Amino acid sequence: MAIFFTSDTHFGHGGALGLYQRSFPSVVAMNEAIVERWNATVGPDDEVWHLGDFAIRQSQTVVEQLLGRLNGRKHLVTGNNDAAATIEASGWQSVQLPEPSRNRQRRDSVEVEFRVPDVAAVGARQYHPAALAPYIGTGAKP
Repeated sequence: MAIFFTSDTHFGHGGALGLYQRSFPSVVAMNEAIVERWNATVGPDDEVWHLGDFAIRQSQTVVEQLLGRLNGRKHLVTGNNDAAATIEASGWQSVQLPEPSRNRQRRDSVEVEFRVPDVAAVGARQYHPAALAPYIGTGAKP
């Protein structure tokens, strides 16, 4: 079992194509590539901590369908763009609603104090939250 951390998949977000310079011809192609590359990286018994912004403006049904297609036991630490449809979707092993940082009033996954067990002790792969998204999103290996 491996433990992965990722964020900002932005499933369904057309703006992500330009904003993050994702080189896909369409949102559908982006979504399909992320699912394919996620599953090529993450095994069924692996654990994935998604640190926010899983899907943008998607219905709960669509979010649940995406979660059902993705390998691993998935946990969500909500980001500033995670709406109720994402937070309340079945398919998450857990959903964490982090407290705002002492320095900011915004609830951003990057600005919260997030504590996890010592994952190095269990042989986990540990990446900066945004660092795994390019690997899952592009197929490159960390």
